Amino acid sequence: MSNLFLAMPTTNGIYKLIIQHLNAHGFTVCDLSFSDNNDIFRHPTLREKFQIKYRKKILGDKEAKLHVISANNLKQIEQHKQTIIQTIQQNNAEHALFIRGDIYDEDILQLIRSKTRGKMINYQWDGLARFGEIFNKLHCFDINYVFDPADVGEHNGLTTLPATNFWFDRMPEIGEIQSDVYFTGIHWPGLNRSDALVRFAQYAQAKGLKTNFAIYHIHDGGVAEHPTLYPHPSIHPIRHSKDFRDNLLDAMHSRILLDFKNPDHKGMSFRPFEALGYRKKLITTNPETAKYDFYHPSNIFIWDGKTLDGLDEFIATPYQEIDPAIREKYSFGNWIHYVLNLEPHQKITLPNSQS
Repeated sequence: MSNLFLAMPTTNGIYKLIIQHLNAHGFTVCDLSFSDNNDIFRHPTLREKFQIKYRKKILGDKEAKLHVISANNLKQIEQHKQTIIQTIQQNNAEHALFIRGDIYDEDILQLIRSKTRGKMINYQWDGLARFGEIFNKLHCFDINYVFDPADVGEHNGLTTLPATNFWFDRMPEIGEIQSDVYFTGIHWPGLNRSDALVRFAQYAQAKGLKTNFAIYHIHDGGVAEHPTLYPHPSIHPIRHSKDFRDNLLDAMHSRILLDFKNPDHKGMSFRPFEALGYRKKLITTNPETAKYDFYHPSNIFIWDGKTLDGLDEFIATPYQEIDPAIREKYSFGNWIHYVLNLEPHQKITLPNSQS
């Protein structure tokens, strides 16, 4: 088995699934993942509540919650970094795989390089411009992969190569289907999807479709505003983001997955690949999906988020099997062999990409 450093955000617990799948595909993982999220909207601990009350009452601090939680979060992040440094110093690896390498300091990146026999690989699963710090760190990696076709090419004299997200190919078999349509996501005004989701919920209700819709609000005020933001009873507010494995299991227990394009980039989210891997139909507002080799009009409906024309026919049409080689191409097993350049693997390309 090959030893591998895995360095990525702990957001939504997806790193745990990646570790499980790396193990299943023959890698021994040294986990260097950590949360760099200075989340001021989380609920304060009992100790923090006393600190906040003190700052408000005694010091007259109107931004007491922000100051207390931010300071404590930064302290936890620094402590976690020190733990990661100790872990690196005690281990060596054949490969180093980063997902969103921008969250790591250059001194940590150099320490990881000194303990890695092979190459440092980074996969940026958001558009490069969304987390712009990555432009200053591309030189720290031997290979940088991107999932937005617009990001493939030369950046500061360095070449980025194409990759995509993937579907997890070592998930347990599921039982009975529990919903017709599934969607979960975070509420963020810039995503501009609330109207479309409400419109689809109204359509689904009128057609007698069983839905499983949940919106994660990052602060209490968002939960209070939920009935105004998403005025439909089948769209449920949640106070904590779903663990990625639970999210994935809910998707696997649905017939159809709903997907909304992020306006910040043209890259494919995980949903199209989950639909492919688990043989689900997909309704998406990302027109780029039609450019990929797994696209089939019986399986994927490109929706404008407004008109409902064609949805009835699409939902009634049976799922069409996709070429097994294409399905395998976007599996985690092929993905990890591709990004580490291990044989055998199928090359992953992006539409309009020359690489």
